Amino acid sequence: MRVAVVGAGPGGLATLKYLATAHQFFPGMKPIDVRLFEAEEKIGGTFRYRTYEEGELVSSKFLTCFSDLRASIGEPQFMKVSRYLEYLEEYCNRFDLFRHMHLSTRVVSITRQGKGHVVRYQPTAGGDEEDWSCDAVAICSGLHVKPELPTIPGLDKVPVVFHSSEFKTREQFGKDKTVVILGVGETSMDISYLAVTAPTKRVVVCHRSGWSNAPKFLPETDFLPFLGNKSPTRDPFKDSTGIPIDCAYGTIFDTAYVHPILRDSMFQWHFHNYVFGGSLPWVMTGTFLAWDQWVGRPQHANHHAARAIFNKSNRAMPYINAPFRRVGQGPLSERIRAKIFNTPCIDTAGRVIDVTSWPTHVDETGRMHFLANGSPEYERMKDDVVRPDVVILATGYRKEFPFLTEQDLVAAAAAEKNKTGTSPPAPDTRPYARPDTANVRHIWARDDPTVAFIGFLRPTVGAIPPVAEMQAMLWVVNMVQRFEPTATIPGLVGKNRQLPALRARDQWHYMLLRDPKDRVRDVIDHDSYVYQLACDMDCAPSITDLLRISWQRGWKRGWNILPCWALVSQINSKFRLRGPWAWDGAADVVHGELWTIIERKGSVVGIFLQTAFPFVVFGFLNLLCWIYATVLGIFGIEAVGPYTPADEVDDDKESR
Repeated sequence: MRVAVVGAGPGGLATLKYLATAHQFFPGMKPIDVRLFEAEEKIGGTFRYRTYEEGELVSSKFLTCFSDLRASIGEPQFMKVSRYLEYLEEYCNRFDLFRHMHLSTRVVSITRQGKGHVVRYQPTAGGDEEDWSCDAVAICSGLHVKPELPTIPGLDKVPVVFHSSEFKTREQFGKDKTVVILGVGETSMDISYLAVTAPTKRVVVCHRSGWSNAPKFLPETDFLPFLGNKSPTRDPFKDSTGIPIDCAYGTIFDTAYVHPILRDSMFQWHFHNYVFGGSLPWVMTGTFLAWDQWVGRPQHANHHAARAIFNKSNRAMPYINAPFRRVGQGPLSERIRAKIFNTPCIDTAGRVIDVTSWPTHVDETGRMHFLANGSPEYERMKDDVVRPDVVILATGYRKEFPFLTEQDLVAAAAAEKNKTGTSPPAPDTRPYARPDTANVRHIWARDDPTVAFIGFLRPTVGAIPPVAEMQAMLWVVNMVQRFEPTATIPGLVGKNRQLPALRARDQWHYMLLRDPKDRVRDVIDHDSYVYQLACDMDCAPSITDLLRISWQRGWKRGWNILPCWALVSQINSKFRLRGPWAWDGAADVVHGELWTIIERKGSVVGIFLQTAFPFVVFGFLNLLCWIYATVLGIFGIEAVGPYTPADEVDDDKESR
């Protein structure tokens, strides 16, 4: 089998690793001939070429690191981008991946040839184009490549305008300048913080429809501060001994042992929205919008946990909140709340980041005008004169695949017949899929499984690299089954030991309900998605598996395997305990590293709201669903959830 991988970001490296090492896991197969093509001269993708000073990951080391190369205990909970690049280099060296790479090599085109594909590539520095035939292709070129540039009349009147992908250091702001940043994603928040802590005159952030803030980890909160339990003014959202929010949630009855009736309903979304999207932020920080967010309310359609993309870059928030924050003021309920819980805030020394609506145009004098949307932030700014010296477009990226050509294969076949006098086999004239049309687990198209899109889903709270790793694991198993019939796939159930049918009805529950008009639509719940892929590969351990592993390891090294599996978010190492990709070191990760996460759940929020409360609520509801389904089953009635897919095609057929 020959496989091409396009892109050397984290997703491409994970895919390369599983392809290059597949023969070590599946007896009876030959090593895969795999080549990775990367246009840049080094690995890392957007983490290397579109980052900036003080860049830091917004996902924790526990979740972000690949399953079989973990960060050390002494590492900060959130890696600096520079350290993450070192980690990726270590990953490549550990698994001897560089020998498969063609760096500084641009993919010119990918075309169909028979049942396979032809990759045409060229050295970036110039030279002849070459072709390489292969059986399958993994597209891992990433979400953050081609900048999305908005059209704003008169923007050319601003002296300096550039996209955030070109931003590197504070020096680009200049001195005593008015800086306007368009967009409110995580990059915008990082740049806004750098701007307000630089010698700028003014910093303004513009948004189209609001945003939802989420802490990177559970903030340090003072309980009963009126009794003297009040900490000095500090930043409660900085890296501390607290638990990162992306691995804090106990998932046993939320994503693992969840009945299909509950899984396919909206109840879980409503629960998360009410508890973690409104009530808990108010109790801890005094605002219902989001965690310590006092301005920038999302438009109504996206102000729900089932639709919101959470922004986990928090350093700019104290400066944004400063004109609006009213802790302990207003209604009696707020004054009582502030006496019980207090989340400290840093002193901004009078510096603020102004927030307003999206600009409509820039007039001849260089003044920027904003959309009158009636929001509190617009009303505060509507009479201000804003003449930006620097505008930074933190407006995201668009997905483009110029190398996936749609050439006229019929005409090419006719030309071949004219040259040789014989008709070649009928060409495959299907256009290539795109991430939006990859309808099997959002990785490959149902009718074209040899082309995969790895790393194009965005978790609302989570990280793309571990999602890409799970996608690669599933796709490689599928390719081994397709092209290596003599290979044995350990762990898979059934007489043929093959992947089960990957049903469309098992996809709805992990997708956020984004508006079709939204620019970013393919958003997932991280834990639900990776657990679904684990079930597809039969590598999600059962309680019986966990008890067996614990027994084999003995009390000292195995007593906490089950609680670590049940009370920590879906970290990929859990899915290496068994199944096709079983790894001897997985149990050590669960026993050691994952236990340190549980040890951090020492607060009321960590123990009760993140673990005990959902455990009891969802455990009880799943029990009710099981009883209901069992009773109906006695009468031969199938109990199903409310999900009735309108576009489900051949749902009971295998999607391999």
